[in-house]
Amino acid sequence: MVFGNLYEDICGVICSFLYPEDFRQFYLTSKDIFKETKNLKKIVLNRIYSLKFYKDIEFREKVISHVGTCYQLSLDLRNCFEVKNVSHLGGVHTLDLGYCVNVKDVSKLGGVHTLDLSLCNNVSDVSALGSVHTLNLYQCSSVSDVSKLGSVHTLYLPYCINIYDVSALGSVNTLDLTCCNKVTDVSSLGSVNTLNLSGCDNVTDVSALCNVHTLIWSPRYPVINVDELEVDAVINVDDLEVDAVINVDDHEVDAVINVDDLEVDAVINVDDLEVDAVINVDDLEDDAVIYNSIVFNW
Repeated sequence: MVFGNLYEDICGVICSFLYPEDFRQFYLTSKDIFKETKNLKKIVLNRIYSLKFYKDIEFREKVISHVGTCYQLSLDLRNCFEVKNVSHLGGVHTLDLGYCVNVKDVSKLGGVHTLDLSLCNNVSDVSALGSVHTLNLYQCSSVSDVSKLGSVHTLYLPYCINIYDVSALGSVNTLDLTCCNKVTDVSSLGSVNTLNLSGCDNVTDVSALCNVHTLIWSPRYPVINVDELEVDAVINVDDLEVDAVINVDDHEVDAVINVDDLEVDAVINVDDLEVDAVINVDDLEDDAVIYNSIVFNW
């Protein structure tokens, strides 16, 4: 297909759907909807026009007729709550459905190159997405079975808290399992190129991952075996000298307090203090007044 006037053609299609007052704003921003890569000219529709492509059959057909194939299209439908049925979007190149919480069935999206389903909590069955090149399932809490995703090149599964078996993902190039706490066995992931196990607290054995090119593994809560700790110090708290300020409001004190030679230059409020104590004040200075166990030094 000849792409010589593709930019102008697509702009013309979009303008045919605009009100006159919107023309100026569109032409000011129209360059943002067209991007050219080294070997492929691709139409990138912003959220407004992506939603129009999703909802308006006439608009969709005109755009496709000018582009030639849906695979030239990149759609941004992120946070579009009105998006539900996505069966007619399976041919696009890049599809962002992040936080489209009303999307449930993604069985027709296996032909998408780059698919973002992050925070799509109603998506549970991803078995049809094994041919997707880059798949983002960030925090898809309803997904538990990823056994059909072994051919995905780049797979993001952070915070997929119900995933536990990753044995089928050994051929994935880049795999992110951040905070997948039900995952315990990663012995089959030795051929993964880049593997992120951050926060996978139940993964304790990574001996099979020596061939992984880039491995990120830092459990949030390190496991310490205290049985093997060597203690080189014994602390006798009887001899400790404590220089601390203690607030004893409303506390019950069952102690023997020796205040020999004590000089008190402060007013202490002990209105609610219950004192079951023996106080030795034999050596208090003569100019001190004792009242309700409070010593005032005038």
